[in-house]
Amino acid sequence: MNISTTYLSRIVKHITGRTVCFHISELLCADARKLLECTDLDVKEIADQLGFSDQSVFGKFFHRKTGISPIRFRTQKDRSKNV
Repeated sequence: MNISTTYLSRIVKHITGRTVCFHISELLCADARKLLECTDLDVKEIADQLGFSDQSVFGKFFHRKTGISPIRFRTQKDRSKNV
């Protein structure tokens, strides 16, 4: 694109009203939800796959974005499938 990251960040913020970090964290959270719903990977493996330093950091990130822990998210989705 031949533009600086600072300029691109400013443009994204101006157009969307949200920061680049916000958009990246939304994409990460969507990937995490998909992996929790559609795979049998444990939370540590999901954290590793998404590039988090450890399971605890991933759990805090996920809880901050969704309001529930990754394990609780998975069990709620499993229950809704069985109903």
